[in-house]
Amino acid sequence: MGKNELDLALLGLSGDQPNDSVYHELMQSYFGDSCSFAAYKHLCGEYYTASAFALWLATVILHGQHVPSVVRIGGLQKKRLDNILVYNHYRNTEHAFMLLSLAT
Repeated sequence: MGKNELDLALLGLSGDQPNDSVYHELMQSYFGDSCSFAAYKHLCGEYYTASAFALWLATVILHGQHVPSVVRIGGLQKKRLDNILVYNHYRNTEHAFMLLSLAT
C-alpha cells in the first residue's frame, strides 16, 4: 500500500512541541493531499501504551465512517474511509505504526 492510499493518519500529537515536531514534519513533508489527519493524545494523555487507545479509536472511526470533530485536524474528511495509519512515538524513542484497513 502506498502513502497516497491512506485516508487518515491518526497521530499522537500531545501538545508537547519538541515531541510533536516529528508529527508536524511528517504532515508537511511526507503525506499527500489525499490524506486527512487526526490526533488523539489530548483525549487519553501520554503514556507507554497510548497506541492501544489509538487502535481502539481508529477501529471506531473505520466502522462508523466518521472522524469526530474533537480529533480532526484541518479540513473535511473523505466520504469513505478505508485505510487508517496510526503513528505514535514516546519521547521519540519507541515508535508504533499500525495500518488498519476496512475489509471489503
